[in-house]
Amino acid sequence: MAGSYLTNDDHTFRVKTLSEFGKGSAEDDEQHGRDVIDALNKYKWDDRDFLLQSYPKNGAHITWEIMNMLLRGNAEYIKESKMYCMIGITPVTRSSEWFQSPKVINTHYRLDVLPKEFRGQKTVIVMRNGKDTAVSLYKHLMNLTRNLNSQNSVLKQVTSMTFSDFLKEHLLDKDQYYGTHFDYIEYMWSLKDDPNVLIVFYEDLITDTILSIQKINKFMGTGRSDELIEQIADAINIDKMREGKATSMDDATERMGIYRNAKKESAKHVYRKGTVGDWKNYFTVADDELFDSILAKWSGGKDIPFRYTL
Repeated sequence: MAGSYLTNDDHTFRVKTLSEFGKGSAEDDEQHGRDVIDALNKYKWDDRDFLLQSYPKNGAHITWEIMNMLLRGNAEYIKESKMYCMIGITPVTRSSEWFQSPKVINTHYRLDVLPKEFRGQKTVIVMRNGKDTAVSLYKHLMNLTRNLNSQNSVLKQVTSMTFSDFLKEHLLDKDQYYGTHFDYIEYMWSLKDDPNVLIVFYEDLITDTILSIQKINKFMGTGRSDELIEQIADAINIDKMREGKATSMDDATERMGIYRNAKKESAKHVYRKGTVGDWKNYFTVADDELFDSILAKWSGGKDIPFRYTL
């Protein structure tokens, strides 16, 4: 499984699939990886469901919570982990064991590498500026290393890197999991005019939360009241979510037998700062110049209205 890839239809783009799940042995990890891909290819879409897509650390957790709260009609935190419905981590055919339709299937994979069964469905895409993405992903991987007690080869490699080293690899290595942020965003932005797609910017979720939730509410057709939307906006405050969702992964790791050595309440470390512009605290002048030089050559992203500061 270490060399397994998902590819788009014309084989011009491919992404490496996850292959390490903390199952306890390499053989168990490989079998779990095969189960995940086999389930992906066999899955039959339920038209009541929704798809949520984002590059890692672009706001998937917050948006998944919003969408589920809208579906359930209350602002209570979802007790079940989003891993139960996460393509790449869990065999998606098992998602109905924990979530009944309508539910939110979520993934970090690009839409074009997923089977055609997943395309053309009601899809929410979350995007975040690349500088904050890089910092948040670096910190996230470092936290995972500490809290999963994992021997995962990728996580172990990150712990030996400075942020500057990580940034270079993150920006340039097309063979990393999920591909580069630039490639990912460029493709997903190309779907912006699809009536079945809603693009939400992470920066808007943070600075104009109520309006962002209203847009998602309208797109999903959930018809929730302004009062409930205000309650949801309050509930997804990053500090409140950090505590409210602290144990959400504990049950999932036990039931699914993955990341067996994870510390209790490790989910709280998924919610770090939830701010815009934190990259300024980590980028050196050289880091910023490297990023901006790549950004200047990125023709596919010229019209994407990212905000790097507030």
